[in-house]
Amino acid sequence: AFHYTSYDNPYLSQEAFAILMVDMSQESIRKEIMAEDEVLSPTLLVYGCWDERVCRVPRFRIPTSWPVYVGHDFGQANPAALFLAQDSGTGYIYTWAEYLPGPGRNVFDHVEEFKEITKGTNVLKRVGGNRTTEDETRQAYGANGWPIAAPVFKEVKRQVEAVRVLMGQNRWFVFDDMKHYLAELASCMWELDETGKPLDKIRDEERFHLCAAARYIGSDFKPVGIKSSQPVTKKAAWRFGG
Repeated sequence: AFHYTSYDNPYLSQEAFAILMVDMSQESIRKEIMAEDEVLSPTLLVYGCWDERVCRVPRFRIPTSWPVYVGHDFGQANPAALFLAQDSGTGYIYTWAEYLPGPGRNVFDHVEEFKEITKGTNVLKRVGGNRTTEDETRQAYGANGWPIAAPVFKEVKRQVEAVRVLMGQNRWFVFDDMKHYLAELASCMWELDETGKPLDKIRDEERFHLCAAARYIGSDFKPVGIKSSQPVTKKAAWRFGG
């Protein structure tokens, strides 16, 4: 069966989407942009623990002192990258840029785009790809001046859970003009069994390239020990490992 979203409409520009989605809730994005008609409980969404009322924020200029991290999902047809910055004082993570160019570019082209996006920032680490099968792709990026490390975890479940922990503690912020990533968050669901209960598998996982990039890089952030019930202090609550 074919599934058409508003992104497939040739008469709507990317700029128009960005303007429309700034004031749309995640539920509205899922129904009106992604053309998903099901009535969903947040428990059926992989990232339903992400609270848009708190963690969807207007864009601001990322301070040059904040370290930047990049997650990558490889593929010739649908490569993706998600750019994060960490507040040096609170440890909060801000997703501030997305890269989803479609087919037609090579590794060199991608690297040039990544360097342009991150110009003037301090990129500390880049993580991406399947841990066991995509070493050659990582080496190709490294040869072009953009070294990418393998994820800490090879299991998708553990990668997802690492991001969900950050989200559940309201430490994973998303700029409100990140239209593609917001759309993926709003529509990324678990597969369901015959009784309608969620399984431990993402439905149509291959559609969610930015979410994959997020879990690759997000699984490298490790909690230092501040529980969600405690107030955030000036001491960074999260440390980047690897």
